[in-house]
Amino acid sequence: VDGGGAYGVANSVVANCTLKNNTAAYGGGGAIGAILINCLVINNSVLGVPGYGVTAVGGGADACTLKGCIITGNYALSAGGGTAYGLLKNCAVTGNSAGTEAGGAYYGTLVNCTVTRNVSLSPTYDYGGGVYFASLTNCIVYANQEPFPSAAASNYYQCTFSFSCSSPLPGGSGNISANPQLLADGVHLAATSVCIGAGSASIISGTDIDGQPWNNPPSMGCDEWQPAPVIGAQPTFQMGSPAS
Repeated sequence: VDGGGAYGVANSVVANCTLKNNTAAYGGGGAIGAILINCLVINNSVLGVPGYGVTAVGGGADACTLKGCIITGNYALSAGGGTAYGLLKNCAVTGNSAGTEAGGAYYGTLVNCTVTRNVSLSPTYDYGGGVYFASLTNCIVYANQEPFPSAAASNYYQCTFSFSCSSPLPGGSGNISANPQLLADGVHLAATSVCIGAGSASIISGTDIDGQPWNNPPSMGCDEWQPAPVIGAQPTFQMGSPAS
């Protein structure tokens, strides 16, 4: 019914895990009601119950707290392809889809998150390809899509922004609408991005999506640009086959 991969009770914590290819009927294809830390939430779905008209939300996660997570490739029959009713900090929500509202995040609070390349599939409703009725601080919401012919709804619908980057320019303090200049992965910032140093330091916590510290002031989005490359693991020597 709920929580295809993880069903959270009493502040259950799931850390450093991959939740992949899970399915639920009503909410949380990947997880529901859990605290997810440094997790990959990928290719999960909520599909509803045929013939019952049940609202299916949170393809990746429903009513979860997510910190430093990547939420990608998830699907919700109704709303919130990536997440629904969640608290997200330092997360990337990319490449998710929903049947009606918010391919990325449906309701919830997002801090230092990047929401890109999400899709709302409904051609008849103006409900936002990226985020719907969410509160966002230090975020990037860009390059999301929906078939309804409204430029504003492609990225967001009825959301509250502060120190964030989206288009068209949302109301609120410190917001910008310029191209954030994301790299090809849709998550990391180019060295010339206008989002570098444009966030607010009053609300940051933890580290960025790569485990690097936030600058003061921080960047918008989940990535803090640093001049040094990120080394995910120490290099190893591997012997290959002899050349023929």
